[in-house]
Amino acid sequence: MDNSDKILTVGHFYKAGDLITLLPGLQYLYRKNGTKTHIYQKIGMPSDYSELQNVYGNNTSMNHEMFEMLKPLIECQPYIEKIEEWNGEPVELNTINSRDSRLIPLPNSDLYFWMFFVFPNLSCDLSIPWIELPPNGNIFHDIVTSEHAIISRTERFLNNYIDYHFLKDYQDRLIFSGTEKEHHRFCGEWKLDIPRLVLNNFLELAQAIKKCKFLLSNQTFAFHIADSMKTKRILEVCAAFPNTLPHGANGRAFVHQKSLELFFLEYMQ
Repeated sequence: MDNSDKILTVGHFYKAGDLITLLPGLQYLYRKNGTKTHIYQKIGMPSDYSELQNVYGNNTSMNHEMFEMLKPLIECQPYIEKIEEWNGEPVELNTINSRDSRLIPLPNSDLYFWMFFVFPNLSCDLSIPWIELPPNGNIFHDIVTSEHAIISRTERFLNNYIDYHFLKDYQDRLIFSGTEKEHHRFCGEWKLDIPRLVLNNFLELAQAIKKCKFLLSNQTFAFHIADSMKTKRILEVCAAFPNTLPHGANGRAFVHQKSLELFFLEYMQ
């Protein structure tokens, strides 16, 4: 049967990172039979599946602001027809069970396989990039260059044995991506003076990551973006919840200080 004109409707209920883990399977369906996807995103879904997720005092998986930040990045993918806020519309593929600990080994194992375990028809090769950027250049000009490394570190999923003081020798070539609170904490804790990247949306974040020398990040949304594009990336692994790892080329991951500094120097050269 020719599915080239078919639109698959998908209901997604969780965080931005979960949505990125859904994309490779949707791209796989598009490449396999031409099926595009119309995503309906649930706004205000309670997020109480892990105390580590709630350090900001926000128990919502996605709010309106986050949705609007995501929309330009998601809708520029050739396999996505549209993404809209869900208002009860019927969907063919409902991802609500992708966070059901009775069905999958939460909170451990690879995030991408949480989706594959529930929807085996989405299982695919994660070494293939699944985020593409428009060919209209990069908006950041000289703010982010190919000589800059981007740092992204949240307040959850941390490796508390890692020390970032060594970055002081490179801070003129570093840019931080994250909230004002995360930026203030990171610079204050490690006595660094590096600028913060101010973004209008996550398409701009992807453009910045694509343009920079590499990304150094803990288990964050930014890392998922870099992993999706297979750009150079270094991951700080949280030993307590190691549910994110690099897939494919250009990815490094560490749990020890020596490994961090080895990978950093390798990519900074």
